Amino acid sequence: MGMGKPDQIRETPTQHSGSVNSVPPKISQSTEVLSNPAAGLASNATIVGAKKEESKSDPGAVQPGTEEWDWPDGDVDRRCIDGTPEAKTLNQTKWVWRSKAGGKLTKAEEAAIDEQVSKNPGATPPQLRTGTGGLQSVPLHEISDTLANPRAARYQVAKSQDRLGIATPASSKSGFATFSALQEVKDKNGKAFIIGDSLIGDQYLMFQNDFMKQVLQEAIEEWGKQGSESEGRHGMVTDGSHSFFRQGVLLSTCVFSTRLAAWVPVLYTWIGGESAEHFRPHFRYLSQFIVDTMGSEFREEFLAHVMDYSAAQKKAHDAEFVEAVVKFMGPLFAKLSPAAQAAEREAISQQSQRARLGCNMHFLASVTRIRDTVSLIPSEHVPQFMSFIKTMMGNDTTEPEFDNAVAGLSRDFPAIRGWLKWWTQPWVMSMAFPAKSQVLQHVRKKLPTTTNATEHHHHLLNHAATSDQELLPGIWAILRHMQELQAQYNAIKNGVFNPPAPKKPPHRKKKKPYENDGRAPDTVARLQAIEPSAPAQEDLMSYKWLAPNSCFIDHTVELWYRAWRQWPVEEREDLRSLLPADSFLSFLTSHFACRSRLVLEEKRTKNTQEKITRELALGQMKIKSLIFDQWKIALPGEYFCAVGWLQRGVQDPGTPVSAQARFGIHQLFRRQCPQGHVMLTYEPSQPRIVTHIELSLIAVLRELYPNTVLTPEHYFAHRIPRDDTSRPVFGPGVSVEAPQNFKCSDPTCQGSAELQDIQFSWPRILTCSLKGQAATLSKDSFYQDVLEWPETFSIQDLNGEAPVVYELVGHLIYSGSHYTCQIRIEGENYAYNDIDGTSEAYALLRPASTVPGPASLQPAGYVYNRVSAKSTVRIFG
Repeated sequence: MGMGKPDQIRETPTQHSGSVNSVPPKISQSTEVLSNPAAGLASNATIVGAKKEESKSDPGAVQPGTEEWDWPDGDVDRRCIDGTPEAKTLNQTKWVWRSKAGGKLTKAEEAAIDEQVSKNPGATPPQLRTGTGGLQSVPLHEISDTLANPRAARYQVAKSQDRLGIATPASSKSGFATFSALQEVKDKNGKAFIIGDSLIGDQYLMFQNDFMKQVLQEAIEEWGKQGSESEGRHGMVTDGSHSFFRQGVLLSTCVFSTRLAAWVPVLYTWIGGESAEHFRPHFRYLSQFIVDTMGSEFREEFLAHVMDYSAAQKKAHDAEFVEAVVKFMGPLFAKLSPAAQAAEREAISQQSQRARLGCNMHFLASVTRIRDTVSLIPSEHVPQFMSFIKTMMGNDTTEPEFDNAVAGLSRDFPAIRGWLKWWTQPWVMSMAFPAKSQVLQHVRKKLPTTTNATEHHHHLLNHAATSDQELLPGIWAILRHMQELQAQYNAIKNGVFNPPAPKKPPHRKKKKPYENDGRAPDTVARLQAIEPSAPAQEDLMSYKWLAPNSCFIDHTVELWYRAWRQWPVEEREDLRSLLPADSFLSFLTSHFACRSRLVLEEKRTKNTQEKITRELALGQMKIKSLIFDQWKIALPGEYFCAVGWLQRGVQDPGTPVSAQARFGIHQLFRRQCPQGHVMLTYEPSQPRIVTHIELSLIAVLRELYPNTVLTPEHYFAHRIPRDDTSRPVFGPGVSVEAPQNFKCSDPTCQGSAELQDIQFSWPRILTCSLKGQAATLSKDSFYQDVLEWPETFSIQDLNGEAPVVYELVGHLIYSGSHYTCQIRIEGENYAYNDIDGTSEAYALLRPASTVPGPASLQPAGYVYNRVSAKSTVRIFG
């Protein structure tokens, strides 16, 4: 290790009481640096010596009784100030040698350091000391033991960066050096990578090489030629990364490359701020390039961008959209008067809404955070909340439906009104929601729905070069990243390999948390996880066919069980509290609760399946006994309607109307006489458990909506209320005076009470039948399915309030004198047939895609579950 220049340190003179030979008091160790303080000890350093035994053999040794101080790494020169041995004041001088950090390395060791630094230009000395994790990464201490010293490693890395020309904050001593370094960023052909810049005012640096320009040009030309086979692959995807550079934002735009079968960056721009003026150069370059490339074949849809919801970015896009269209108009625009030009610019600016689309994932991520905050959305109201969200995002949602969903969210969830207000800004809605979008439908189909493509490249860039980059190393890293993509492009072009076809990302399996990680369940997700989800085998077990006939029982009960499972726990308990112990509903809900409890057992064994099988058999036998033996509404072995027995069961004597109303539509009539007396009557007095779809009303609907696919939403909007005698209260061909007017119930009043309005109470489980009114079956009992039954539908309130919302549970199927059904579980369709051909004592629900459908089937009925908290709708007489 080399010897450096010594530092001279002189002690503060200290007076002694006595001669040199006497024992002096302890000398103060305060010192003063006299020369080269930067290379030596700090000016306020304190040097503490260690007491050393005298050396009798040394003629210059201090006499016994004196103290000599041991100064490491140096010599001590101690003299009397006046030159006489009797002097009481001593002058002691200390010389210290300190070597430079790390010492000298061999040429081979320096070359090894250079190799590591060049491979990782953005890595810090601590990262290089431990290794960067790459296959050829070598920790510095393995190159030389000297580099185990952190100070030496830092010094040698700095020297290596200087040799390699890698700029660092310490080496960038002036702006001139930075300008020079930026000019040197060139590709392998010597062409500049920076194609635009402004370092004054709204700072930006724009990066593109010939390969990126080529991919952009190829994509633009393909947009004008490709058809529906390229849906989701047109347009540009733009997003910003706040993590790649230490300061500023890296703005990136990708287009789809058919050759690479992937989205490829075609323009990068570093911006020093996030105002609209910072974003404009990026959009200006792209839009002007597209106009120049397409010439007379230019269309406004070619300027379409998918991006996030930045107001500044939106403003910049719209401004450059206008400039691009004006450029395309050319001399025609120049001939307009200034006033006409201003009006034309304003009109073009409005059209810019047709060329920008927001990212769905940004909205869904925001929805997820709101949904999982229990103080905003209580757990039991999550289905209702998500139903509104689904309506808002629907591609087929109409504008009135969207407005109703927004009104419902605002009314039912007041805590999120601030969030909702932001998302319902006009410019945000036009980007986020199809119902409010100005993007033409055929254009929307061509565009992606998220900014994931560009965000993916940000991830790849961070992975390849690390984040938090200084400006110059970061630009070099971007260039190398694009050169690697160009190598892939050329290899595919030359037939070296074929690109993999685009595919959906694999479903990421959720990481199972430790069962005992020392943490209490302190989030909604962890609290709900305490009740474990059921495995497929137990949760899909159901009733086995029982001779002589049970199919009309098994499939209906299974549909109601699946609907009941979706109820909030509080509502299940509330219903139980209303029921007499000996009622049918009391038995049925107890049976459902037992099934659910067994399915959700924390520790499941073979015995669990036996318990479920036994409970299924007991429930099936009990219901058969009630139908055949107690109620006597069918004969054993007789073919019977799958929903015909429900009315008798729900209206078991003693069951209160408030409990029955959970399963059937209830109508409350309000009448009033001229004297102001009000009459409130339920008609019919008990809810109708099964709603029979009436062909007469379907005929009316076909006249009202001749070119529309009819759904339950249309049907229930025009449903004709009936009284206790099943006579319609009003509707086509009904006299207004006869059924509506009643004698006032007040004994002192002789007036007639006229119908004012009807309040419909909609059940939690809505059961609709496509069978005629006959209780038993015949081959002509069913008519063709005349409605389209969607996954969800709404029943609108004429007061303009939020709608009642229903979600499909499943539907009954009748084929060959046998019932089966299909059920939706967690968004998937399952087929259930109690005659499943197995030897097990239970039948299994199976994915519908794996079960061949019967040769001839007839829809028999549909079961829906109400997911909205709202349950009443009022109509006026």
